[in-house]
Amino acid sequence: MGGLNYSSLLMVADFQLFLPHPSPRLISCSKAHSLVRDMGVAMVKECDWCGTANEDHLIFCRACGSTIEGGPDSMVECSDLHPKIKIASSELFRWGHYAPCVLEAYKALEGHVKEKSGRYDLSGRSLMSEVFSPKDPILGLNALCNESDKDEQEGFMLLFMGAMVGVRNPRAHEIVMEKDAYSTMEYLMLASMLAKRVDESKRLK
Repeated sequence: MGGLNYSSLLMVADFQLFLPHPSPRLISCSKAHSLVRDMGVAMVKECDWCGTANEDHLIFCRACGSTIEGGPDSMVECSDLHPKIKIASSELFRWGHYAPCVLEAYKALEGHVKEKSGRYDLSGRSLMSEVFSPKDPILGLNALCNESDKDEQEGFMLLFMGAMVGVRNPRAHEIVMEKDAYSTMEYLMLASMLAKRVDESKRLK
């Protein structure tokens, strides 16, 4: 066991008991019963977020049998977020870890830009200003054939730069308390929109 004896293993096990473990986020029904996810619910309603009768997106009350539309934790699962953003954020969102959720989404956005542009040597604001520069872009968001096209290219360059400086950086370098699922979802939607523009862009060099 690489030098670990039985006593050492017990110490590791005891230490793990004190590590923080996420607990399920419960919602209460109108009768104040705890509502928990139930994959086998028989009666379903349409999900407010995706419009389908999908059991995964509903909450079922074991106490009284009532169902309600999925709570905030189902937003990411039901949304049309870009796949890279959804993969990076869904699990953290589900457990209510909103600040890390936003951070991982914007790290995924940055990685997506690096992958599409091939500029792995840059990061953050520098990456975005270089890749989307209206003067000599690596990724073109349009045909760049007139002033409106150049304005759009510059505007989105500033949005990408702002996403790194204003959203990603504070959560990467400071302790940010994010408690609102709905504002978190808005951050994810912005990241998703930008990631989709990366998909639509054309590599010019």
